[in-house]
Amino acid sequence: MGAECVARIIGDFCFVLYDSEKESLLFARDHFGVKPLFYRETKDAILIATEAKHIGDNRTLSPSDGWVADYVCGLPTYNCNTLIADVVRLMPGHCAQYRAGKLTQKRYWSLSIRSQEEQDPVGKFAEHFETAVRCRMHPTEHVGCLLSGGLDSSSVTVTLRKIARTKKALRTYSLVYPNEPRVDESKYIQKVLQSGNYEPSFLDFSKTTIDENAGGREQIL
Repeated sequence: MGAECVARIIGDFCFVLYDSEKESLLFARDHFGVKPLFYRETKDAILIATEAKHIGDNRTLSPSDGWVADYVCGLPTYNCNTLIADVVRLMPGHCAQYRAGKLTQKRYWSLSIRSQEEQDPVGKFAEHFETAVRCRMHPTEHVGCLLSGGLDSSSVTVTLRKIARTKKALRTYSLVYPNEPRVDESKYIQKVLQSGNYEPSFLDFSKTTIDENAGGREQIL
């Protein structure tokens, strides 16, 4: 058990594994840190959770003076330190092992820029993009897409429709603004929907419509 297994995982993840034979813990966070993971060492234990507020007794926790000072001064606060003193953020691309009261960390991945040009950069990107979409599909393929009409959501939607093993229509969900043409992207949404087998749903999020039916966008949000 070690960083070797972490480097083989594709997708967004965080986990904690306990090795009963070695009496050790391995915990890790995905490459870009999409999934959060925090820990706190005590005198004879380590506490691990996906939210900092869940670690320890709130009556004994105190704010981190250094973190607060950085925040007030407008300095970057996204590092291993957190608002809560003694609660540490495991950074993206890192794994850690806790054994016999000793904690060790290792960076298992970092973004690298290749010096030599890729012979087929477009094809290579498409390959990686398809893999990224595929590994996030639910095993039963009961999935849907939030389709905004932008480049990101359109690319994910079309790719998912392409690689899905089912012939069922892919469900899409879109916010539209028919009464606000300056921000409405319905025409781009329709271009995607015309390309394949989709079951679209739309929510009119125009300010006038929301105000009339729900008392304002804020109430829906």
